[in-house]
Amino acid sequence: MHKPSGNFWRNHLETFHHKELSIDLEELPMLCELEAACRSVAAGKASGLDGIPSEICKYCPTVTALHLYSLMLTICTQGQEALSHKGGILPIWKGKQDKASCSAYRSILLSSNLVKVMHKTIRTKQRGCTKHSCMDSRLGAELVFQLFSAGIKSELFNEFAP
Repeated sequence: MHKPSGNFWRNHLETFHHKELSIDLEELPMLCELEAACRSVAAGKASGLDGIPSEICKYCPTVTALHLYSLMLTICTQGQEALSHKGGILPIWKGKQDKASCSAYRSILLSSNLVKVMHKTIRTKQRGCTKHSCMDSRLGAELVFQLFSAGIKSELFNEFAP
């Protein structure tokens, strides 16, 4: 079996590197939009792997937004973000079975509160773009639909479809 050299992977990954980028300034979120997203965070939300509480965003929105803005612009202009922004898995005991049993646990995905704020700002700014490119079945991207609406719509379709 042929093993690729280090140069092979370096050259292959180089093809994904963006050499030029052209973005209209109107497409980038503004600092005030990031600050508004910080203000809208509910206090008492679970922290992600970074351990930063949601109260940092809620009660210090101006300072938090100032620190996050350059990182958010980097994410927007490069089109990629750190793997740690994807969150982590936290096992939680269901409280129904023996704690020694693996089936007694469920897992939840915890993302950083700071990352959630940046994602919310970017999604809100780009909502117009995604609305035009989404299929009708992609209700989660629409502002007027809550996420469970898609489930209800699919259940109704299954019930009444011929």
